[in-house]
Amino acid sequence: MESEELNQQLLDLIKGLEQEGLVDDKFRLCHSLKEVSSPFFFAELIPTFLTDVRTVVRDMTITLDQSIMDYYVMYEYCIKLRGSATCIGACRMKIACSNLRQAIDNKSKDGLRKQLFLMRANDHNIGDLWCPFPSSLDRVSEYRVVLISSKKLHSALI
Repeated sequence: MESEELNQQLLDLIKGLEQEGLVDDKFRLCHSLKEVSSPFFFAELIPTFLTDVRTVVRDMTITLDQSIMDYYVMYEYCIKLRGSATCIGACRMKIACSNLRQAIDNKSKDGLRKQLFLMRANDHNIGDLWCPFPSSLDRVSEYRVVLISSKKLHSALI
């Protein structure tokens, strides 16, 4: 597959994520970042983000299951999650964090349970809130790796 075709498919995939409301313009900005030391920056950013989200949601679930609820700890997790989502352009996750924050401010354990249920990580996705997001991000990451590899091979042959 030609690199122009791969790049177009990648841009179409990103556009589709934007149209679904899963990501915003910051996601496209992250894609456009070029790092001389690591052309795989964007492809590596996605799995790191997803791993961090799963870890924070797991930690929030553990905190929620404690006999004495520490709302300050939950608030810190919420800020971490929202910051990551904002930086990568995961706007639907950012909205979910606002709902989490409201439940924290209301000191509503039931509200937190409901929001975490929507976000809870499982084997295939990050929950009902944004099911297509992880698999779509994986596809974006794969396209990016193939595109970079294709360009390197093309450069080596010239």
